Amino acid sequence: MEQMHHQVGLEYQQRRAYELVTMIESLNTTLARFKDQKSVLEDELLSLLQHTHEGQKTYMVADKAVSCKTVKYYRVNKALYLADKSGLPDDYNPIVTKIDYEVDKHKYKRMLESAPADVVDVLRLMVVETEGKAAITIQSRNI
Repeated sequence: MEQMHHQVGLEYQQRRAYELVTMIESLNTTLARFKDQKSVLEDELLSLLQHTHEGQKTYMVADKAVSCKTVKYYRVNKALYLADKSGLPDDYNPIVTKIDYEVDKHKYKRMLESAPADVVDVLRLMVVETEGKAAITIQSRNI
């Protein structure tokens, strides 16, 4: 009796998981379609408003305030910059050098397993671990 009850529970879990996967797939397809549609409509609205400048501006459309924000990204052509750094006077150099610290996740995990206890203690103090939100990706498989 107990084994049959367990089997029924597993069948329900599998059926429910399949229903959830199917629903999520359907929503993902609908969201993708809506995102494409929204992008086309936003491009048309920006054109109608003649919003072509960088920055943020608010337009009144009937009783709605429409805020448009255009961001421009700047990046350094690092190879050219490093090759010709001396050609740019310091007074006219907008490029800032930053130092960035990152954790090699795989090396960190290996160190936690193999390093002496006192080193592990210091590592655990220096490296802050936070949980990220689980990402679910569903791909159809033709079986």
